[in-house]
Amino acid sequence: MAEECKHLRPLPSYRFETARCVDARVNAFSTVRFKTNTYSVPVKFVGLSVSIKGYPEIIEIYYRGVRISTHNRLMGRNQTSYHLDDYMPLLEKRPRAVFDAAPVKQNIPPEVLEQLRLQKPHGEHVLSVLRHYADRQLTETAPVIRDVVTVRSVDLRQYDDLSIGKKVAASD
Repeated sequence: MAEECKHLRPLPSYRFETARCVDARVNAFSTVRFKTNTYSVPVKFVGLSVSIKGYPEIIEIYYRGVRISTHNRLMGRNQTSYHLDDYMPLLEKRPRAVFDAAPVKQNIPPEVLEQLRLQKPHGEHVLSVLRHYADRQLTETAPVIRDVVTVRSVDLRQYDDLSIGKKVAASD
């Protein structure tokens, strides 16, 4: 071992990055593509080049070394993750587009949108509801488990019986 240690290289001074890193340009919809899915970034970054770090569970998007967005990683194909907060400056300038905007449809429950649509005039009240959902989305960082796994209990007495050589009746 002492002989082999003489031939080993020293460890690098930086921490090894476990993410898949790629560069991308933010498109006109204020999104970037990573693998087969699309993730939103704030609208002020449209047209700029950003760096994406793809970890197994999250996606981090950086502009000039500063993290500008984080998303839970989408596991399907051709899906889009919108953060409503990324689009608030645009929606405040164009309030008539609120009900047709994909980020709004994805982040606000349909029954809330329908209730807002029925109220006249739309103006500031609608934007305050959007801000509420955008702020709530920023504080919710834990990933949501969508597929439920059923865990069946195991009767260990049957194992004990097998270990001492008793016959065990088959169960479903």
